[in-house]
Amino acid sequence: MVIDEGVLFRTSETAFLQTKRKLLDDCDLWCIVSMPPGVFSQAGADVKTNLLFFTKGRPTERIWYYDLKAVNPHRVVEQDTRTPEELLDEIERQQAVIAEAIAELREL
Repeated sequence: MVIDEGVLFRTSETAFLQTKRKLLDDCDLWCIVSMPPGVFSQAGADVKTNLLFFTKGRPTERIWYYDLKAVNPHRVVEQDTRTPEELLDEIERQQAVIAEAIAELREL
């Protein structure tokens, strides 16, 4: 089911609380996928939406929540620590390789 994200996170209005309670009590809501705004803009919904996956007939035990902007905590961030001089040396080496390749192509 596709719903406006507000349905799940609004707590100030009784209707939203009742809808959420009914969903959790009467269905096993096992997955929520948070979609970025505009995903359903072709259908006229520019708001942030959620995809809900559930099985009717039993209460919710555990919910898997996936946010598309999630960051991999195990990702290794590589940082280039070369000095400007080292970068210039690398550029010169690459220019020599390119010049050699161009010369070989001209011979063909």
